[in-house]
Amino acid sequence: MHRGRLLLLVAAAIALLPAAAWASTGGGEGMTHRMMTLVLQVGVILFVAKLGNLLFEKLGLPGALGELAAGIAIGPYALGGLGFYGFPGGLFATVEGAALSPELQGLAAIAAIVLLFEAGLETDLKLLMRYAVVGGIVGLGGMVASFFVGAAAVKLFATAVVGEPVSLFAPPALFL
Repeated sequence: MHRGRLLLLVAAAIALLPAAAWASTGGGEGMTHRMMTLVLQVGVILFVAKLGNLLFEKLGLPGALGELAAGIAIGPYALGGLGFYGFPGGLFATVEGAALSPELQGLAAIAAIVLLFEAGLETDLKLLMRYAVVGGIVGLGGMVASFFVGAAAVKLFATAVVGEPVSLFAPPALFL
């Protein structure tokens, strides 16, 4: 029961934050508004990712899959692009054609660097060297197989999608 109240309190705080962010700058796009939006975005990302993790683990699926699904759901091309009070373009609206605001992009880059650093610290070099050849062969085989499957898809479906046959390295083929 106590956990349910805490969850309700956090959800109410998240619901009220856009009004506070909008009112603090008089509805403008100043630095305060941008930073409050960033804090709100990070809070929503962490909250929804945790909910996705818990939900998928209850279903017997990997929690990381739930976090990915939650990220897709709140992204700028889904629920994050829906407008509401204080955020007419949505909380995760596209900015100048980009899917992320520059502030969130910078924070994500720093988080990726920290994640890779942590992974490097936890790497067992003896185990890595033991399976380096086998892992390299599997990785190279996967890359080559993906290339040939993609090339076959271009040859089979390019005429139906683009309307004319295209060469393997033509821009429409690369985006097919």
